[in-house]
Amino acid sequence: HKESTARYHVSKKTERMVQNPGATTRLSVSVMVNGTLDQARKDALTQLATAAAGIDVTRGDQLSIVGIPFDAKAAAEQQKQLAEANRQQLLVTGLRYGLAMLLLLFLFLIVRQAMRRPGLPSAASQTAAEEEYAAIETAPTVGRLLDEMEQSEAGPGEALGPGEALGPAEPLEPLPSVTPAEERLRRLAAENPDFVARLLRSWLVEQR
Repeated sequence: HKESTARYHVSKKTERMVQNPGATTRLSVSVMVNGTLDQARKDALTQLATAAAGIDVTRGDQLSIVGIPFDAKAAAEQQKQLAEANRQQLLVTGLRYGLAMLLLLFLFLIVRQAMRRPGLPSAASQTAAEEEYAAIETAPTVGRLLDEMEQSEAGPGEALGPGEALGPAEPLEPLPSVTPAEERLRRLAAENPDFVARLLRSWLVEQR
């Protein structure tokens, strides 16, 4: 700005010029374009850069526009590295989710195994128990099997009372090596040993 002071009592005039700081003395701009430039394209870019940067030729500003083919190998390498980093990140994320799913599956199997522990008898087990009890009720007892074995060993003759004399000896027929009662008892023990063991325990309790 410009200040002017006039003093009429003295024939003297003083002027002072104040310039704002940061004034531009000269501007230099360089523009690089990928590829080769013909004159028409270079003139068009010169006009655009002059208007955008505020080039003033009278002030001594300079503008340079050059066409240079850029090397795309570095950019391609950076893109490759970025893709590899993204792939690694995706792999790490997948592993985390996979481990979480495996942990949930493991916990599910543990809970299911705990729920399968023996508790209240199910309907199927109750039905099997009823069928087994019915088989025990209808099956011959050990006492009856032993009685049949004694009768088969005694033969068809009558039992002698006390003091009675034996009659003349009669030739005896050879006895079979295994009686039907013994064979039946052996077959029952071979087919269902647990059942025979329970019958023996019940028979021992009855004998007490």
